[in-house]
Amino acid sequence: MSLIYRGMSDKWHGLMRILEITWIRGGKIIYYDTDLANTLHFLGEAFCLSALFTGGTSPNTVIPASYYMGLDARPTINVNDTMQSLLNEPVGNGYARQLLSSTTGFTIDVGGGYHRAVGNVITFSASGVGWGPVNNIFLTDKGDNTGTLIASAPLSTPIQANAGDQINMRMAMSLRDCP
Repeated sequence: MSLIYRGMSDKWHGLMRILEITWIRGGKIIYYDTDLANTLHFLGEAFCLSALFTGGTSPNTVIPASYYMGLDARPTINVNDTMQSLLNEPVGNGYARQLLSSTTGFTIDVGGGYHRAVGNVITFSASGVGWGPVNNIFLTDKGDNTGTLIASAPLSTPIQANAGDQINMRMAMSLRDCP
């Protein structure tokens, strides 16, 4: 679901944008992409508005100490997806959701005339037999499946990680469709 605001011809995609993602194997870049738009999920929108305007009064709207980025294999992303919609999130073999501290994991800057919160670079590492394929990167407020699925961005190519592979990414959040 995307909305077109009055007087604007551009579609707003959401809160998060993957600024860059790099898949490294054997010290060589085998996939690189930038500027991946996302879907702000229905419950993610409620989470953000509750945190901003009601002080996060219910357990699932309190600003967390950390946010978590994860990977999964949903074939498509839908605005109504929840944590239960995640499909084939890797388990083991070096995979773990990567955390970004809500107080130190972001810097606020201005890019393209917009304020944005830019996250630190995070790294997913594969070991053992690896994992995947994964098609999406997602943002949630908890390290388990009890949290809120805030936003998801599709990758332009599926990633099938082998032992030793690393996936590095950096994201930004903005209230004006991250530039």
